[in-house]
Amino acid sequence: MKIRSVLLLFTALTVTLAAQSGEKIRIEGKVSYISSQNIYTAFESTEGLSKGDTLFTAENKPAVVINFISSKSAAGAPVAGVNLVKDQILHAFVLPPEEKKPEEKKPVIADEETNAPVTPASRFVREKKNYSGRFSVQSMSDFNNLGVPGGQRWRYSLMFNMKEIEGKDLSLTLYSTLSYRTTDWGREGYDMSRFLRLYELSARYSPDSVNYFVLGRNINRKISNLGAIDGLQYEHLSGSYTFGAFVGSRAGYQDYGYDLKLFQLGGYVQRSDSLGSGIMENTFSVVQQSYEFTKTDRRFIYLQHYSTPANRLSFFASSELDLYKVEKGESKQTVDLTSIYLSARFSPVKELSLNFSYDARRNIIYYETFKTFIDSVLENELLQGFRFNTSYRFYDGITIGGSFGLRNRNGDAASNTNYGGYVSWYDIPYFRGNVYLNLNAVKSSYIEGTNYSLTVSKNVIPEIDVNLNLRLYNYKISRSALDVNQKIMGLDVYYSLFRNLSLGASFEGIYETSRSYGRFYIDLTGRL
Repeated sequence: MKIRSVLLLFTALTVTLAAQSGEKIRIEGKVSYISSQNIYTAFESTEGLSKGDTLFTAENKPAVVINFISSKSAAGAPVAGVNLVKDQILHAFVLPPEEKKPEEKKPVIADEETNAPVTPASRFVREKKNYSGRFSVQSMSDFNNLGVPGGQRWRYSLMFNMKEIEGKDLSLTLYSTLSYRTTDWGREGYDMSRFLRLYELSARYSPDSVNYFVLGRNINRKISNLGAIDGLQYEHLSGSYTFGAFVGSRAGYQDYGYDLKLFQLGGYVQRSDSLGSGIMENTFSVVQQSYEFTKTDRRFIYLQHYSTPANRLSFFASSELDLYKVEKGESKQTVDLTSIYLSARFSPVKELSLNFSYDARRNIIYYETFKTFIDSVLENELLQGFRFNTSYRFYDGITIGGSFGLRNRNGDAASNTNYGGYVSWYDIPYFRGNVYLNLNAVKSSYIEGTNYSLTVSKNVIPEIDVNLNLRLYNYKISRSALDVNQKIMGLDVYYSLFRNLSLGASFEGIYETSRSYGRFYIDLTGRL
């Protein structure tokens, strides 16, 4: 693939999708709970969302298809191939609510006898809080019948947001986790950097409506492929354009800590337009990443396109072009395509959904950070693949779906294929629960096998959801005589203790011919 092909692709997407009128708005939610079948996402309001809509990741990749919805949360099955974590931000694009015409006010004639004075209590307006947050305490214990001592892992997480501090457009954001095994705690001291992870700790300030600054650790949604940026970011809005720049460092590769040696700076420009009944966004960015400030680690261009040219139709494309490399100890200027990702989602009718994605990439090389490793790399093979998903929802709550994926690398003896299908029945009459049946098969140069799963879920009482999951795994490893046959049973219970406090418990037992082992998981989550 040549650079010209990539530029032609982005140009074609930009030109051929250019515009009529109309616009959707973006709403964001956070993953609040993950069960064996569903991903639960909390929103401030789900107005505009409906069953069958798709939630997307920060990179605009399809993540969850909504099956259940309430006023402030949505739940659904994850899209195959997408791995989500608790507190991850998902978003959707919905039509803005229609503006209600104000009711015509009729004149009121005051009556001296009934025109009572307004008391202080009647003038009281409840103040809306300017903060929100979520905390959780999780414990996972594992056990087995092999005579090997089991272990226990604890995980604490805190997410906190505060807006309009002191009446100004100043906000603070924090997302952090503390995770450790009980056998590790205190064994080698109490070095918190081994257990503590800061995914976001930033302050945002907007002096006016067109400028804003971000200081701290933050993931910029417009260039999210870069990951966390530690430092200062600036953005300016000018009509349809957004101009941005940043300077700081990258997160450490081993402990995700602060590492000032991993210096980086860059800038980007984004243009947003109305497109049909939706939107179109194109982003161009240039990034310079260094080691110890002066040694070039990587220099590249990042391109991103997202559009919704019609109702139930969306496109996403991204690509990275490396501009710097080192060969035989000499630095060179180059233009090499490192990665390209394309995805499209189309729903010709409300009941039918079609998803397609293509991914091709080479290993990213940081010439200074991994200098000793690079010397052992003989060639950087291209890894590419595509995936297709489809689903159809019948009027009586039954949904059928299927998927097919193909991935290969130059030099592999055989391509990696993955295909499967599922049937789900939502809100079964009389039972008032849900059933999900799934079949998946995989074949590659080193493994071949199938797995089956059956999940039954039911809302026992308004505060309690229960999921029962049964799975069968049958795999054969081609390079050995080892066959893997597992029977897995899982049970999830989700209990809403109070309005802002919930308790989840999960058990997973794995049974083989001569051994068995399992895990027990407890989660306590509260909202601020």
